[in-house]
Amino acid sequence: MKAGMVIVGVIFLLAGFLGVSYAEPEWIVFYKGEKNHFFYDKSSIERPEKQRVIVVQKIVEVKDIDDTIELFRTKFEIECKGRTFKILSNTEFEEVTGRELTSDQISANSKEGEILASKMSILRDNVCP
Repeated sequence: MKAGMVIVGVIFLLAGFLGVSYAEPEWIVFYKGEKNHFFYDKSSIERPEKQRVIVVQKIVEVKDIDDTIELFRTKFEIECKGRTFKILSNTEFEEVTGRELTSDQISANSKEGEILASKMSILRDNVCP
């Protein structure tokens, strides 16, 4: 019994050293448009350097007051001082079902670029020091 508890403790300790996060997403709304709402995950924020932030954002489409569907989930690296950003990973979801799309299903005329660029300064203002 005692050996089992020690093993579990070592696993959690190693996970901490490797930067594995077990936090549940803490979605904070930072912009509400007529059709789309923008959130960032407060628990995902990493600050590898003073003026550099890594954060996960999601965009949802509002169908009606109680019905939303996730469109995009994107992990960004934001250079706060230089006001630039880099997409580290991105997932697009099917608009009707919310099902995750594979890379060959993603539309060539995706609205994501236009949507992202218009709200990056607001996201940066919320997560940068």
